[in-house]
Amino acid sequence: MVRVFCFLFCFFMPLLSFASSFDLKSENPQDRILGIVYLSRFKNPSNVKRFCEILLEDKDEKVRKTAAEALGYYPYSRDAKSCLLKSFKNDSSDTVRIAVLSALESFNENEIGKLYCEVLKGAYPDNLKREALRGLSKYTVCRKEIEKILETGNKSLLKNALFTVSFRGENFPEVEKYLQSDDSSVRELAVKYYLTHRPSKEILKKLKGRLLIETEPLIKATILEVLITNNAPIEKDTILSVLSNEDVKKVFALRMPFIKNRELSKDVIDSFLESDDPVVVSAALTYMGRSEDKSYCSILKKFLFKNDSSLKKAAIWSMGNIGCEDGVDYILSVISDLNNDDALRLSAAKNLLIFKPQVLKEKKEMIEAVYQNEILDDVKEVLSLVLKKASQK
Repeated sequence: MVRVFCFLFCFFMPLLSFASSFDLKSENPQDRILGIVYLSRFKNPSNVKRFCEILLEDKDEKVRKTAAEALGYYPYSRDAKSCLLKSFKNDSSDTVRIAVLSALESFNENEIGKLYCEVLKGAYPDNLKREALRGLSKYTVCRKEIEKILETGNKSLLKNALFTVSFRGENFPEVEKYLQSDDSSVRELAVKYYLTHRPSKEILKKLKGRLLIETEPLIKATILEVLITNNAPIEKDTILSVLSNEDVKKVFALRMPFIKNRELSKDVIDSFLESDDPVVVSAALTYMGRSEDKSYCSILKKFLFKNDSSLKKAAIWSMGNIGCEDGVDYILSVISDLNNDDALRLSAAKNLLIFKPQVLKEKKEMIEAVYQNEILDDVKEVLSLVLKKASQK
């Protein structure tokens, strides 16, 4: 008992002394800011009142800004919401009001959506309107005002409007004209819009025409994703030509596991597997696992014997997710090989839990043998859970 007390004392005393060094009532604004930042990390509801008082009463703009940011950590607190709304109404500092609008994005109430709309409609500076546009990505109000920005191409607000409409369910036809924008960041936002909104055949045709002339790797990869996701007719050679650019290939690879259309040709997948970049190869292996296509099992097995542990982990996960017939055997061989990295063996053990109880039951004797020979407690603990799952009816 004494040892426990000493441990707790030694553990918490540094934290207490660290906290006591920050005085929320200190004359030094920096001390007050550090105190707010420190306390906000714990998300203790009892601090809402203290942060609110600071937000409404402190004379230092930066301190009030920090208090507003801290109240954003309490999205279920009515007091926090009310305090932020009151601050926005009464505070004359744009810096503080931007922080308030940003903090209110943590909440999800129609009242807040209306406030964002009022800011967008009203005689507020553009920096506040840009923050309000971000907040409107969660709501359906203010459609006309957003359409007006897209129609007129308001340079100060356009990018925020394009960002916002990508997250809203409504269709905004005005986005199409920005696919040809000279500003690459605007073009990128316009293309990304069609990852969340189904493009018409005419737009797919325009995107296909844009694919080969686009110079920005990120935009080129995004166009390719939109075309593939929407089953646009695109030749295999065209895809391979686009992916011959290593920058485009890497960007596209990072999105591969999330592509809805999983019918990429073997040649396209091979182009990723042949890459010298393990990130690109790992993404392709993960794509295979999410496809749940057992024809990939023979390919995945080969990567269990690669030197790169990240490739082994990706292959192991994919084999488990697909449910490859010999998957358990191969994964057990990775776990039982003590020459493998312990982190890899632990990851492999955890991936056995992906398999169905019936599959594990058929391999129960092998699992028990590996369990008995295991020397690492963490791996052994996971294997015990695997055995329990194997015993389920």
